[in-house]
Amino acid sequence: CHIGLTEIISPLSLNGKLFGYLFFAHVFSFDDLDSGVKEISANAKGYGFDEKTVRTLCAKMPIKSNDFIGASANLLSAVATYLCMQKSSLSKKTELATDVEEYILAHLDRDLSAEALSKTFGIGRTKLYSILNDRFGESLAAYVKRLRLEKAKQLLSEDEDAKISDVAEKCGFLDYNYFIANFRRYFGVSPKKYAKQYSGK
Repeated sequence: CHIGLTEIISPLSLNGKLFGYLFFAHVFSFDDLDSGVKEISANAKGYGFDEKTVRTLCAKMPIKSNDFIGASANLLSAVATYLCMQKSSLSKKTELATDVEEYILAHLDRDLSAEALSKTFGIGRTKLYSILNDRFGESLAAYVKRLRLEKAKQLLSEDEDAKISDVAEKCGFLDYNYFIANFRRYFGVSPKKYAKQYSGK
């Protein structure tokens, strides 16, 4: 540091972007107390510290060897590498969750089972479930059903004359009666009644 103590600093970066630092400071790394006090006192004069004060403070700090400093630097570097790997892993998981979410929203009329999504993204079902649960806090089936029903509600709001069976199909519901029952459960009215209410009829 600027007054003579030793600092070890390891930058944390991901994809060329700095996101933090690890610090190990301040270390008294002189060969002996007297030589350290002499150098630090000269550097600390501008801050109002006299040599007696510097000596008192330095005497409380154990002298660390170059081997200790080197080992500390290696340890700090290892910790920095681990943290960067963890952040990279988290970043990739977040990107994958976003890709899965966007795919589901764009393909509500298709097969969105765990098997189908796992095949599409080349990941195992366990990893898929973990990603979705972390992102949405609900199961895949519940998440997809909710989005499909919200889309159905939107379509009915936009066109009160839309055929209920067509709306169900566009939203990925292969069973007409299942769609009716779930729509009523979620929104308190049947799809047909909802469309009429929204249009003011």
